[in-house]
Amino acid sequence: MTELSIKAAAIRSFSGKTFPKYTTQIMNLISNTGQATRPRVVGQMSALVAKFVAESPTGTVKDWKRWYLAQHPTAIDDATDKILAKLGHYKEAIDRIDRPMICRWVEDLVIAKSFKGTQYHVLIIRSVPQYYNMPCRFASPAEENKGIDGFVRDIPFKSRKGTANRFIFLWTSIHPGM
Repeated sequence: MTELSIKAAAIRSFSGKTFPKYTTQIMNLISNTGQATRPRVVGQMSALVAKFVAESPTGTVKDWKRWYLAQHPTAIDDATDKILAKLGHYKEAIDRIDRPMICRWVEDLVIAKSFKGTQYHVLIIRSVPQYYNMPCRFASPAEENKGIDGFVRDIPFKSRKGTANRFIFLWTSIHPGM
């Protein structure tokens, strides 16, 4: 087996940009909410990079930038405009956040949503043996930290929120094709 070792510094050197503390996290959140960097706005990046590398195997970041902007000349500005538009909404929302609102949000998360989510897991754990005639158990805290909600026999599963505020049991995570 061949082992490939790449120094992180070589990858970090691709981006010479620095940003003030917290700004990238906020811009990522706004971009996600505003769908500013989705494929329909900036292109399907994995496919574009693959195409560029196929055409220019020794290409540099500068070559990639030139190539990308030739393919998508308005994408950077289009994404920037979408983010700026959403930024105004975020500024308005941030101005409304105060201690009482934060306290209500934390209480809702810790008390109501945690309890509600746990009750869905209880219903799922109780329902699986009835429907599938298999033993089922809750995950331990250590198993939960690994993203496991419970076990059917000894096989882990997850449950997640589905449509119409229903939680669904991800049976396919244990038995693909069912």
